[in-house]
Amino acid sequence: MLNKLRHINPGRHGGRTLAVLRKMPVNALPVIGFLIYCPIILICFIVIMIVSAVKVHSRFAISLGCTLYTIPEENAQTKSQLPAGNRVQIRDEAADWYYVELGESVGWCRKNEVLIIK
Repeated sequence: MLNKLRHINPGRHGGRTLAVLRKMPVNALPVIGFLIYCPIILICFIVIMIVSAVKVHSRFAISLGCTLYTIPEENAQTKSQLPAGNRVQIRDEAADWYYVELGESVGWCRKNEVLIIK
């Protein structure tokens, strides 16, 4: 046991200082450090796991020169054309269609117009 001397001035004893002897275990400091840093480390670990999970579930494909549509139908309005060779991120899937993103260009393209990157 390590004895620490602490002075307390309660104010109501005419300015006299009372000495209070407090006993503190020698190994208390590592326990206090653990209690402080353990939640911080746990929060960092959780954030890293969430970011990793999001990246694992991202799917990418190479455009073969696909046409982007507003909805996943052949007779839908055309939004734009993606040149062949661009890497696009797949955001959603419906029947024979992928909802893809390339920069600010987003829309539905046919599955046969992209090659999935594995």
